[in-house]
Amino acid sequence: MFVAMPLPIRVTELRRGERALLEQWTRARTTPRRVVERARIVLASADGHGGDAICAMLNVARPTVSRWLDRYDADGAAGLVADRPRSGRPKRITPAQEAAIIDATLHTAPPDGGTHWSTRVMAAQA
Repeated sequence: MFVAMPLPIRVTELRRGERALLEQWTRARTTPRRVVERARIVLASADGHGGDAICAMLNVARPTVSRWLDRYDADGAAGLVADRPRSGRPKRITPAQEAAIIDATLHTAPPDGGTHWSTRVMAAQA
């Protein structure tokens, strides 16, 4: 039986000035957890750790390490922050309709005399 070995995960070189930014993200309490994890993956790779070591240190899977190193190579630090659009059903209302619903729920009372809008009453009014 032949078992294919996974390809080694290469060491990433940081772009100029981005080490300080990535380290700042890992220390800041306001940085989202997912961004901190991504920054730690890139920093560990830049420090010379291999893919398996990064997986063990950060308790993440190999595809996760590969994905974020590839994204960093392609887009730099900005690629670690923004998630790409996901597939799925498109929205059924336009941004203008959404803004009108939000405005109506914030500035008017429900027609049934209640104090709070329910999703059903909002849908009926839309």
